[in-house]
Amino acid sequence: MANIIKIGYYIFSMILGIVQFVAIIGLIIWGIAKLIKLFKKNNLTKNKLLLLSVICIVIATLSLVLNIGWIRFGMIIMLIPIIQPILFLMTNLYASQLFVDSPRLRITNYLFIATYLIFWVLLPDGGDIGPSYCLFNLVRNDAFTDVAWAMSGIVGIAHIVFFVLQIIQFVKIKKKKASI
Repeated sequence: MANIIKIGYYIFSMILGIVQFVAIIGLIIWGIAKLIKLFKKNNLTKNKLLLLSVICIVIATLSLVLNIGWIRFGMIIMLIPIIQPILFLMTNLYASQLFVDSPRLRITNYLFIATYLIFWVLLPDGGDIGPSYCLFNLVRNDAFTDVAWAMSGIVGIAHIVFFVLQIIQFVKIKKKKASI
């Protein structure tokens, strides 16, 4: 009887894992399709903010790869390095369409971009042995990485705040346009 329960548990776990995997892949494909649709709809191939966003995502990805350790490994399992760049790019592209309507949005968006980049570059990591490291694995000093921890935490929170502020500004601009 105990073996049947174990087998049932393993089968259920396996099916649940497959469903989660398919759901995540589906969300990623949906996000990419939305981006492609946004590009085609608004002719964003000449958008300077698109180029800046892609450069920031490449730098953040390099930081992720070069500073790989237990923290980034955990972030990868939670899909943060996949979901965050998609949200980052979509937010920047939408904001670039509304810059004309709100100069404040432009400032908020540039701060959003700066905090994204600073967070990923400063975020330290470490392994099982040796000192922690940051700045593309070039700095291996525990005293420096302690400061980098604090800075990346503050900047990470600021990044979330700027994201929320942008969403609020998007809603305000949309309401203002709807009332006209």
